[in-house]
Amino acid sequence: MLILLVLIIGCATQSTETELPPKIKQSESAKTTPSNFLTYENADYGVKIKYPSDWEQKETEDLIIAFVSPKTDVSDAVQENLGLTMNDLSGQYLTLEDYNDISIDGLKQTFPDIKIIESGSTVLSNNPAHKVVFTASNLKFMQAWTIKNDLAYVWSFVSTESSYSDYLGTIQTMLDSFEITKNIRGDTEELKAETKVSIADADPAFVGSWRIFSERIFYDIGGGGSAAVPVTRNLELLKDGTWRFGDSQGAWSVTETTSEDWTRWGVNPYGPTRKVALDKWNNAVADGPVEESKGYVDFIWVIYHVEPPQVQNAGTIWMKFGH
Repeated sequence: MLILLVLIIGCATQSTETELPPKIKQSESAKTTPSNFLTYENADYGVKIKYPSDWEQKETEDLIIAFVSPKTDVSDAVQENLGLTMNDLSGQYLTLEDYNDISIDGLKQTFPDIKIIESGSTVLSNNPAHKVVFTASNLKFMQAWTIKNDLAYVWSFVSTESSYSDYLGTIQTMLDSFEITKNIRGDTEELKAETKVSIADADPAFVGSWRIFSERIFYDIGGGGSAAVPVTRNLELLKDGTWRFGDSQGAWSVTETTSEDWTRWGVNPYGPTRKVALDKWNNAVADGPVEESKGYVDFIWVIYHVEPPQVQNAGTIWMKFGH
């Protein structure tokens, strides 16, 4: 699911966006560029960036962090700000180009009066990235993002049209300093040393490529929905007891279901007597019932809990796979 949010300080609304253009050149009138920068680092989300010492940090339910410029006077209706969102793209097999197209479509749906000024390639944290500059709702926006470890890192800048160029020097300095410091999904190396299932134990009925049939999320606060983008990659269960799903991997096993499993899944027992478990799925263990008929494995379920920044609201994802 794509979370495309911008913090508009001083306004009563939040806006969404996506996509970006070529690297911004520092404006000669970047009069707000301060000489002193501080370092913000979030170990939980694995991000690091420098920001002006006189800008305020703000955290919201939807933004990892936002940096807000000081008011120029009491009548300053919109405080310029730069905010970060992170979108979970696991299972969607999106290239940067795919993400760009989806994001631009989302922008056009969100802002009927949008006027895209520039859009093209850039770099974030030494990774290929994309950037877009546009006007909408009497404001001017810039958004830049990159994809790494199946996560989209999206930086969004918003200002009035008249003050936009004054802040470009500051914003570019901040984006140039941005670092992705770790893979928050966890280290995926040396997994075979931790494999729970040997080649001899791997059930041949499960080994192979599994195609996703459905994916739904049920939010902790109530309600639910389907994935925003169709998943095109397959789940691979290998003979050596490891699984692979895009860039993610771990160990898999098959055991009998218990009454505690059904309680944890929030489902009344409906027949399956076995479950499949995928270790290191989303930095934890995902599992779900195995649906079988006449000794043949028809479907397997992968059930796991997710929290921001991978989704906008915490919830449980149910994924159904079949051969």
